[in-house]
Amino acid sequence: MKKIIFFILGISMVLVLVLFLFKDKFSFEIHDKTNLNESVIYKNYIQDDKLIVVNYWASWCAPCIEEIPFLNNVKKSFDNEVVFLSFSKDKDTLLTKKAISEHNFNWSEITLIDYRSKHALNSFFNDNSIIEIDVLPKTYFIKNGEVVKKLNGKLDSIQVYDFINKNK
Repeated sequence: MKKIIFFILGISMVLVLVLFLFKDKFSFEIHDKTNLNESVIYKNYIQDDKLIVVNYWASWCAPCIEEIPFLNNVKKSFDNEVVFLSFSKDKDTLLTKKAISEHNFNWSEITLIDYRSKHALNSFFNDNSIIEIDVLPKTYFIKNGEVVKKLNGKLDSIQVYDFINKNK
Protein backbone atom coordinates (compact mmCIF):
# COMPACT_ATOMS: atom_id res chain seq x y z
CA MET A 1 0.00 0.00 0.00
CA LYS A 2 2.87 2.38 0.83
CA LYS A 3 4.41 1.68 -2.58
CA ILE A 4 1.18 2.73 -4.30
CA ILE A 5 0.96 5.95 -2.28
CA PHE A 6 4.62 6.79 -3.01
CA PHE A 7 4.07 5.98 -6.68
CA ILE A 8 1.04 8.31 -6.88
CA LEU A 9 2.92 11.06 -5.01
CA GLY A 10 5.89 10.59 -7.35
CA ILE A 11 3.71 10.87 -10.44
CA SER A 12 1.99 13.95 -8.98
CA MET A 13 5.32 15.63 -8.31
CA VAL A 14 6.53 14.89 -11.84
CA LEU A 15 3.32 16.38 -13.29
CA VAL A 16 3.68 19.51 -11.17
CA LEU A 17 7.32 19.84 -12.24
CA VAL A 18 6.42 19.40 -15.93
CA LEU A 19 3.63 21.97 -15.68
CA PHE A 20 5.97 24.40 -13.93
CA LEU A 21 8.81 23.93 -16.43
CA PHE A 22 6.56 24.12 -19.49
CA LYS A 23 3.94 26.58 -18.24
CA ASP A 24 4.44 28.75 -21.35
CA LYS A 25 3.25 25.85 -23.50
CA PHE A 26 -0.05 25.43 -21.65
CA SER A 27 -2.93 27.86 -21.76
CA PHE A 28 -5.14 28.04 -18.72
CA GLU A 29 -8.04 30.45 -18.82
CA ILE A 30 -10.77 31.21 -16.36
CA HIS A 31 -13.84 31.87 -18.44
CA ASP A 32 -16.39 34.38 -17.34
CA LYS A 33 -19.81 32.74 -17.43
CA THR A 34 -21.47 35.92 -18.69
CA ASN A 35 -24.62 35.09 -20.57
CA LEU A 36 -24.42 36.37 -24.15
CA ASN A 37 -28.02 37.63 -24.05
CA GLU A 38 -27.07 39.91 -21.15
CA SER A 39 -24.02 41.36 -22.89
CA VAL A 40 -23.65 44.83 -24.32
CA ILE A 41 -22.69 43.32 -27.68
CA TYR A 42 -25.86 41.24 -27.88
CA LYS A 43 -28.12 44.11 -26.87
CA ASN A 44 -26.47 46.70 -29.14
CA TYR A 45 -25.59 44.59 -32.17
CA ILE A 46 -26.44 40.90 -32.40
CA GLN A 47 -30.16 41.17 -31.75
CA ASP A 48 -30.41 43.94 -34.37
CA ASP A 49 -32.02 43.10 -37.72
CA LYS A 50 -29.17 44.74 -39.68
CA LEU A 51 -26.55 42.52 -41.29
CA ILE A 52 -23.45 42.42 -39.08
CA VAL A 53 -19.98 41.52 -40.35
CA VAL A 54 -17.66 40.31 -37.58
CA ASN A 55 -14.00 39.71 -38.39
CA TYR A 56 -12.22 37.29 -36.03
CA TRP A 57 -8.54 38.19 -36.05
CA ALA A 58 -5.34 38.52 -34.00
CA SER A 59 -2.58 41.12 -33.93
CA TRP A 60 0.04 38.44 -34.71
CA CYS A 61 -1.86 37.03 -37.73
CA ALA A 62 -0.35 38.35 -40.99
CA PRO A 63 -3.36 37.45 -43.22
CA CYS A 64 -5.64 39.20 -40.69
CA ILE A 65 -3.61 42.40 -40.89
CA GLU A 66 -3.38 42.15 -44.70
CA GLU A 67 -7.17 42.15 -45.13
CA ILE A 68 -7.82 45.26 -42.99
CA PRO A 69 -7.63 47.69 -45.96
CA PHE A 70 -10.11 45.51 -47.87
CA LEU A 71 -12.50 45.42 -44.91
CA ASN A 72 -12.18 49.19 -44.52
CA ASN A 73 -13.23 49.57 -48.18
CA VAL A 74 -16.16 47.18 -47.76
CA LYS A 75 -17.30 49.09 -44.69
CA LYS A 76 -17.04 52.36 -46.60
CA SER A 77 -19.25 50.91 -49.37
CA PHE A 78 -21.99 49.76 -46.97
CA ASP A 79 -21.46 52.15 -44.07
CA ASN A 80 -25.09 52.90 -43.19
CA GLU A 81 -26.50 49.52 -44.23
CA VAL A 82 -24.22 47.02 -42.51
CA VAL A 83 -22.55 46.97 -39.07
CA PHE A 84 -18.86 46.06 -39.02
CA LEU A 85 -17.16 44.72 -35.89
CA SER A 86 -14.00 42.82 -35.10
CA PHE A 87 -13.34 40.18 -32.46
CA SER A 88 -9.72 39.78 -31.38
CA LYS A 89 -8.27 36.45 -30.35
CA ASP A 90 -5.50 38.31 -28.52
CA LYS A 91 -5.43 37.75 -24.78
CA ASP A 92 -3.63 41.06 -24.24
CA THR A 93 -5.88 44.06 -24.90
CA LEU A 94 -2.82 46.30 -25.20
CA LEU A 95 -1.71 44.32 -28.27
CA THR A 96 -5.22 44.62 -29.68
CA LYS A 97 -5.30 48.40 -29.14
CA LYS A 98 -1.84 48.81 -30.65
CA ALA A 99 -2.74 46.82 -33.78
CA ILE A 100 -6.02 48.74 -34.21
CA SER A 101 -4.16 52.03 -33.97
CA GLU A 102 -1.30 50.99 -36.29
CA HIS A 103 -3.52 49.46 -38.97
CA ASN A 104 -6.36 52.01 -39.04
CA PHE A 105 -9.38 49.88 -38.23
CA ASN A 106 -12.53 51.77 -39.17
CA TRP A 107 -14.91 49.75 -37.01
CA SER A 108 -15.43 48.75 -33.37
CA GLU A 109 -13.52 45.96 -31.62
CA ILE A 110 -15.92 43.80 -29.59
CA THR A 111 -13.42 42.78 -26.92
CA LEU A 112 -12.64 46.41 -26.13
CA ILE A 113 -16.35 47.18 -25.75
CA ASP A 114 -17.26 44.18 -23.60
CA TYR A 115 -14.26 42.02 -22.63
CA ARG A 116 -16.28 40.16 -19.96
CA SER A 117 -18.42 38.56 -22.68
CA LYS A 118 -15.49 37.22 -24.72
CA HIS A 119 -16.08 33.57 -23.78
CA ALA A 120 -19.84 33.78 -24.46
CA LEU A 121 -19.17 35.44 -27.81
CA ASN A 122 -16.56 32.83 -28.68
CA SER A 123 -19.11 30.08 -27.98
CA PHE A 124 -21.71 31.89 -30.09
CA PHE A 125 -19.35 32.23 -33.05
CA ASN A 126 -18.20 28.62 -32.80
CA ASP A 127 -21.65 27.01 -32.53
CA ASN A 128 -21.04 26.21 -28.84
CA SER A 129 -18.48 23.61 -29.95
CA ILE A 130 -16.38 22.04 -27.23
CA ILE A 131 -13.47 21.69 -29.63
CA GLU A 132 -12.60 24.91 -31.35
CA ILE A 133 -10.24 24.90 -34.30
CA ASP A 134 -9.03 28.40 -34.96
CA VAL A 135 -8.53 29.46 -38.51
CA LEU A 136 -7.61 33.09 -38.75
CA PRO A 137 -8.87 35.29 -40.11
CA LYS A 138 -12.47 34.18 -39.92
CA THR A 139 -15.45 36.33 -40.89
CA TYR A 140 -18.99 35.88 -39.63
CA PHE A 141 -22.14 37.36 -41.12
CA ILE A 142 -24.93 37.71 -38.56
CA LYS A 143 -28.54 38.66 -39.12
CA ASN A 144 -31.39 38.61 -36.59
CA GLY A 145 -29.19 37.01 -33.94
CA GLU A 146 -28.04 34.10 -36.12
CA VAL A 147 -24.75 33.37 -37.87
CA VAL A 148 -25.92 33.15 -41.49
CA LYS A 149 -22.50 32.66 -43.09
CA LYS A 150 -18.95 31.96 -41.95
CA LEU A 151 -15.88 32.39 -44.13
CA ASN A 152 -12.55 30.89 -43.09
CA GLY A 153 -9.27 32.42 -44.18
CA LYS A 154 -8.54 35.50 -46.20
CA LEU A 155 -11.62 37.02 -47.82
CA ASP A 156 -12.57 36.86 -51.48
CA SER A 157 -13.84 40.31 -52.50
CA ILE A 158 -16.48 39.13 -55.00
CA GLN A 159 -17.92 36.63 -52.52
CA VAL A 160 -18.11 39.26 -49.75
CA TYR A 161 -19.70 41.99 -51.89
CA ASP A 162 -22.22 39.53 -53.41
CA PHE A 163 -23.24 38.17 -50.03
CA ILE A 164 -23.66 41.61 -48.48
CA ASN A 165 -25.65 42.91 -51.45
CA LYS A 166 -28.05 39.94 -51.24
CA ASN A 167 -28.47 40.06 -47.45
CA LYS A 168 -28.27 43.68 -46.32
